[in-house]
Amino acid sequence: MTPPASLPTSLPADSDAVPVPAQQPRYAAYLCEGGGALTVENFQTSALVVGPNRESAELPASPSGQTRRYAAAPYVLELDGTRATFSRKGRRPLSCARTEP
Repeated sequence: MTPPASLPTSLPADSDAVPVPAQQPRYAAYLCEGGGALTVENFQTSALVVGPNRESAELPASPSGQTRRYAAAPYVLELDGTRATFSRKGRRPLSCARTEP
């Protein structure tokens, strides 16, 4: 079935109909529930995380090719807009909010 002539068959190239997720900043600081802090240096293919106890880890994108989740045993970092969740196996995940620069 062919659509009526008045309806477009494709979106214009400059259309914003499909939102593109905002890229995470290169450097970000987060305040976590319970008073801890987290810093992230985001290289896109990996992220360097310094946790509340000053423990640090460089985590590769997991799965590769995306920029929302980074993991290497025993750590997982998940980024969602201005929120971050940092987990370490055997510990309660930290829920954090990015601070303004």
